[in-house]
Amino acid sequence: MDKRNIYAAPNAAHAGLSTSKYNPEYPGKELVPTAPILNGFDLTNWAQVSAGKRRFLFMARPISSVPFAKLPDEQQRKVFLDTIIDLSSREVYTLHILQKDFKTKENGLYVRQETFHKQAFSDTLTYVNFYNLSARGFLQADLSQKLPVPGTTRSLRYGLLDTMNIFITHIQPSVNAAGATVQQRIPNFSYQYAGRLLRNIDAPKVTPYYGFPIFLQDKNKVYSNTWQYIQFFAPSIDPRTAGSYLEPPSVPGGLTEPAVKDGTFGYMLMDHAQYSPVIT
Repeated sequence: MDKRNIYAAPNAAHAGLSTSKYNPEYPGKELVPTAPILNGFDLTNWAQVSAGKRRFLFMARPISSVPFAKLPDEQQRKVFLDTIIDLSSREVYTLHILQKDFKTKENGLYVRQETFHKQAFSDTLTYVNFYNLSARGFLQADLSQKLPVPGTTRSLRYGLLDTMNIFITHIQPSVNAAGATVQQRIPNFSYQYAGRLLRNIDAPKVTPYYGFPIFLQDKNKVYSNTWQYIQFFAPSIDPRTAGSYLEPPSVPGGLTEPAVKDGTFGYMLMDHAQYSPVIT
């Protein structure tokens, strides 16, 4: 298994015609039973595991084309994480291996029991929820230790406070009088409060889902050309009145690093054109 991609699709990743030996998602190309469709969600990117107490053993190995069984003996004994989890029947779990402490480099397994397959959702809305799985001490660490994430700009590079307010602005392209395409905020769907983002890696629980309209382009197409500008603010800041933070951009890209690096502000894009978020 390899590191996760910036965007992880809900369908089976790294399967089909892929010839790479690296799997950014489990089960990837492995021939294991995958999950079914539950409550309208395609869970083929999840694997089926028998209920009960199960041992999860993660091994670290060199990046090479040598099969694990043919590695030298000492390289087959590097245990990254070894734990036992009691899995309930007919439940859905999300698992992450995380660095739980930035200073001590302590690793741990984050296990969240999902609820989306038991909730009622509207087929005319898009739903999103948010998690901050940052390591303890990351925000307080020296800025020089916070390396940029490949493939992103850098507004979240420095971390966020443990409690942040979330605001979503919906943006739609239109053609102006000069015939140029411009990106404009949808007036009634700008700076909408979408709940709070809480850092929580020790007691995993599902965060509330926020729903917003799909904004279909017209009645004959299941397609939307809107995109979302998501901002994270410290609880004392109101984006509708604060003038010192980045406004929603005029194009769905080209964002710059904000001057604020104390964890009180961050942002990301959900860009329809790429069908994957550009996390910044």
